[in-house]
Amino acid sequence: MEKYESLRVGILSTGRMACVMADAINKMVNITLEAVGSRSLEKAESFAEKYGIKKAYGSYEGLLSDPDVDIIYIATPHSHHAEFTKLCLDYGKPVLCEKSFTVNKGEAEELCRLSKEKGILLAEAIWVRYMPLAKELRAIVHDGSIGEICSATCNLCYNTLSNPRVVLPEYAGGALLDVGIYCITFLSIIFGDDVKIENAFMTRTETGVDAEDHVLLTYMDKVPEATADGAETGECTGKPVTAEFYSSITGPSDRRGIIYGTKGYIEAGNVNNYEYVEVYDNSHKLIKRINRPDQPGTGYEYQFEACRKALNEGKTECEDMPHEEIIKMMGLMDEIRKKMGLSYPME
Repeated sequence: MEKYESLRVGILSTGRMACVMADAINKMVNITLEAVGSRSLEKAESFAEKYGIKKAYGSYEGLLSDPDVDIIYIATPHSHHAEFTKLCLDYGKPVLCEKSFTVNKGEAEELCRLSKEKGILLAEAIWVRYMPLAKELRAIVHDGSIGEICSATCNLCYNTLSNPRVVLPEYAGGALLDVGIYCITFLSIIFGDDVKIENAFMTRTETGVDAEDHVLLTYMDKVPEATADGAETGECTGKPVTAEFYSSITGPSDRRGIIYGTKGYIEAGNVNNYEYVEVYDNSHKLIKRINRPDQPGTGYEYQFEACRKALNEGKTECEDMPHEEIIKMMGLMDEIRKKMGLSYPME
């Protein structure tokens, strides 16, 4: 089995997220930019020149035929993730696909099935799943310091109404798949995936996609019971935990996630890119703060290192975001969209 001391990345597409990732990869150690592919050779060459990439291809097939490319990062709109991920797998190329992974659960299931059949790594670039502070957040929530967990709330909102990728239904645009996925991920990291959607409401853009989402959920039997000294017993209380989130593409929000307990509450700064975790008691006194640990780059390196580790171990999925979890997240968003009455032209 080939061992990857470093990982040579090929970027598929040259849009905004491709620019963000190219700039980030240039700051990484052991992860390098090898090639970029676009349907336009002119765009590919301009992108390559800007980010110091060795090779530029005027077709995706050219990029996927390059033997020096170890993994493909897919940066297209959601609507094209399934098509191009399948193309990559057909060419035998490992894939790190930008979130949201696909348009719906059915597409995700098919891609994960193909990945396993072909024995090729397939991962989702939902970067917060791979961050060290995400793992620490869950441990802090369940260490007993805020008592019995009662509820949680989070939000993530930006004004991206001018971005066609975000507002056009043919691109599977809208708040949920673009930013709401981070709210769902925040709650999933803490409470798992045994969840019931109580209600979901949205307002629409002029183009018909969701501009704002308000979602109420109940997480069942996922809160470990704590002993008097704060240690987890490993057992669950059996009590449901209510949670809600708000996501929007119409304007900014504070981006916080808060978990409420009987003895205090925990605040996570920026559910899109965890910055800190603060623990407060019943008197609103700050009793603990954990800042994001120093990282070698922008934070995107963790997902690429997870892919490198998986490749070196001969795995088809990353342990921080396995295929089962990818499919569950897409299924949950399908259910939310159904309650909101939102579907896409390609469905």
